[in-house]
Amino acid sequence: EDAELKALAEKSAREVAGHPRLVRRRMVAFAQTLRVWSKYWKTYHFQCLEVAALERAKAVAWATGPSAAPVNAVEPQSHRVRDFLDFMVKREAVRQRRSTGSPPPWSDDWILNSFKFTNVKREHDATTRWMRENWTADRRDADAGQTIFNCALFRYFGTVAMGQRLQWVSSSFDPEDVLRLAVEVRASGLHVFTPAYCKPHFNSEGNFEQAVSVYEKVCYRYLNSLWRARKTLSDVATRTRSWKALVSELRTNPSIRGFGGTGFMAKEILVDAMHTPALPGIVDRNSWCPCGPGARRGINRIFGRPTKEHAASRAQEPVFLHRMLYLFHEAKKQLPEWCDALSIELHDIQFQLCEFDKYERVRLAEPGVVQHFVPQHSQRPQHALSTPTAESLTSFHAGRSLRVQKHSSAQVWESVDGPVGAAAEVGTVGRGASKKKKVNAAN
Repeated sequence: EDAELKALAEKSAREVAGHPRLVRRRMVAFAQTLRVWSKYWKTYHFQCLEVAALERAKAVAWATGPSAAPVNAVEPQSHRVRDFLDFMVKREAVRQRRSTGSPPPWSDDWILNSFKFTNVKREHDATTRWMRENWTADRRDADAGQTIFNCALFRYFGTVAMGQRLQWVSSSFDPEDVLRLAVEVRASGLHVFTPAYCKPHFNSEGNFEQAVSVYEKVCYRYLNSLWRARKTLSDVATRTRSWKALVSELRTNPSIRGFGGTGFMAKEILVDAMHTPALPGIVDRNSWCPCGPGARRGINRIFGRPTKEHAASRAQEPVFLHRMLYLFHEAKKQLPEWCDALSIELHDIQFQLCEFDKYERVRLAEPGVVQHFVPQHSQRPQHALSTPTAESLTSFHAGRSLRVQKHSSAQVWESVDGPVGAAAEVGTVGRGASKKKKVNAAN
């Protein structure tokens, strides 16, 4: 057999020697094969590590109960955990110094003095404080579905200027009324959308016609679909008392639009709703939280993984949750008094992981936009908008009937025995349909 193999090798060598192009082709094919196998091996190897991590976490949970911190096969770097906790402590110290009127600098860290980062507790944000005092405070009798919808009504725009013109919706929702209010705010030269978590919508407001198109989509497609499904959300909240179940309903219910993807908007409005009497006794408040792309990048930095690894993968959600829970328990263990004083919750860790990623981008001079800090009393040219022309406003008001007709034609009639969550209360659209209801055909 050795002799036959040797003879075959010599024959192949003689053929190759006379054909240089054949040599190149075989070398290219061999290199391509190596690249493919290398890619498959890395993927397989990483998946094996993650499966092992999940199995270890399950074993610990089974042995010690649900309160135990999960263990992960990909261990965090201890100094990076400390960096993350130090970042949170320093950021909270900056907030406290600013709130007492102390002049800058507020920190010995030039990045925290120069760039904008959210507060450790979302409840300390100016917009959230306004919302608690002026939007949800007097609605203690509202049910879960109504509260979730109204939190979405405020948060999908996210500015106090828009919130001051909106009214709490309890009986019927007219998307055209909200659209008209948004146009009035924009016509006054103010932004309707916040740049904090909706930058594409915020940027669209530079052009009046483009802004109106986005307002229309949010009002008629996103908020309208959520209004029709509010009773379903109330049922889920009452039955499960789980915000994981509510986020899942918002992300996967085919009749609800605008809350899918990573679940960021679903998380935002439910965090607001959980601070109201409408959602008492949420059982998984500190054992589950959706982990957005920014928080995932922060986790990857702490655990020594490539920064953007699985940043948008749904399949890896359990892995990132386990790692986030680990950091939550580490914060409670290493900073017990600080965490108790601030009532640190799991979703606070999620928010700060995103901010830690922004901090590291500045520190390491990595690409990506991080906003500079601008004091509230300063002039903000990026928030000033040009006034639309009279012709543009006239065209908008004249198009009301066309908009109503367009969105009405996109719906199909169905008997009362249709799917749950498709209630007919859509304001002026479809009034008088006492024995039938509409379901958006696009859903």
